[in-house]
Amino acid sequence: MSIDELGITLLPPVSKKLACGDSGTGAMADPSDIFSCVKLFLELHPHGGAVQV
Repeated sequence: MSIDELGITLLPPVSKKLACGDSGTGAMADPSDIFSCVKLFLELHPHGGAVQV
């Protein structure tokens, strides 16, 4: 079963200049971008995506 089939959303690492001076993919996404994604998810899934039985 894939991550998509499980309904998991991933925010991949971003490419930028890191604090150590290296450049490349591996940095955490900007916190405001993470917040926006979480907010959108919760607006679309008011119960957090939980299945009610």
